[in-house]
This record gives sequence, C-alpha cells and structure tokens, in this order.
Amino acid sequence: MTFLHGCANRFGLEPHPYADYAEMCRFHQTSPESHFTRGRVCSRLTPEGRVTLSGLRLIKTKGGAKVESELGGEEEYEAALLEHFGVSMPRRAQPHPEAEVRVR
Repeated sequence: MTFLHGCANRFGLEPHPYADYAEMCRFHQTSPESHFTRGRVCSRLTPEGRVTLSGLRLIKTKGGAKVESELGGEEEYEAALLEHFGVSMPRRAQPHPEAEVRVR
C-alpha cells in the first residue's frame, strides 16, 4: 500500500473490472465530503508536473516545487482555463438594459 496526498492507494499488476471502481467514483461525484463536489476543479499533468485550477487558485507543480497564485476574479479564471486547459467558457447571458424586470 502506498500513500499519496494522505490517501491509501493500492497498486498492483492484476486487472480489475470497472465495477471495482464504482463506489469511489460515486463518492467523488456525489459526496459533500469529496473535494470535487465543493467547487470548481480542473487539473492535468504536464511534461514538467501538473497544473490545477481550484476555485480562484492556480497551482503549478514543476519537479516537486509547487507555486500557487490567487486569481483576481472570473475574467482571470476564464483566461487561465483557456490558457492551461484549452477550455473557453461561454459568456453568461445578460438581460438587455431596457428589459422589463417583473418580480412576483
């Protein structure tokens, strides 16, 4: 058993059916205790290490050294998402300034 980021992981050469991973997959997708359901997370491996967007934090890991920076808002978040992950977020529709707003 090895420990990675405080979690116990078992690695071996024996094959496993996908069903063996269903319980942890469900946990990561639905549990309020999972990091992945608490906010926006995008991460990928790079030739040098890893790049991660977690909320408004940009985290770059190179050769074991981690550099974190706080983004200044949604525009910087969207720029980092495009630069590091190739993902372009559609702009949210804004009501026309002359649109009538009705409150019930």
